[in-house]
Amino acid sequence: MQRIKTIFITIWSVLFSWLGILALPVVLLVVGNITDYITGILASKYREEQDGAGRIYYVTAGFRKYPDMAASIKDHSLYLRQAMDGMRLRYDGLVGERDYRQAAIIIRYGSYATDVEYVNKLCQIIQKWNLTEYDKEIKTMRICLDAGHYGKYNQSPADSWYYESDMVWKIHLLQKKYLEEYGVEVVTTRPEQTEDRGLYERGGCFGGM
Repeated sequence: MQRIKTIFITIWSVLFSWLGILALPVVLLVVGNITDYITGILASKYREEQDGAGRIYYVTAGFRKYPDMAASIKDHSLYLRQAMDGMRLRYDGLVGERDYRQAAIIIRYGSYATDVEYVNKLCQIIQKWNLTEYDKEIKTMRICLDAGHYGKYNQSPADSWYYESDMVWKIHLLQKKYLEEYGVEVVTTRPEQTEDRGLYERGGCFGGM
């Protein structure tokens, strides 16, 4: 999905002015002047649609309002991933699709847009501006965490229950948990707190990172 998002987020702002915003009301975009933005509120807009034969008609439709572009892009991406049509995903097959024309077809015929030339116009912009150059595979970030001392080390002189090694071990496990939630690949220098590993052995865990 990241490959498709990279391209389509770049071109939608160009395309909507070209198409006369020929999309269904459910599309999630930043619309109106900056003074009109109201997060989570639908704004009515009078705009063009097309029927199956390409004949233009006009409707008053609603668009979501957002405080900034980042909020719009985030919600828009979730919409393309999660929107349902009955019991099936509206854009089934979009996630993981690597061909931009096929992705445009899935979006168009998922009832995202009514312009009969939507797919061609989308692809023309991609080709004209060579937008596939931004379509790079994103390598997973890898991080190695070292909790330092093993076992029970550096007891507090003020509180006998506190050990530096215990505290650091717990913190590095929390770091691992939260980093992995963000898609980061995490390795640690020892599987258990009680395992004693020398400095050079622990450093070897960084190999290839």
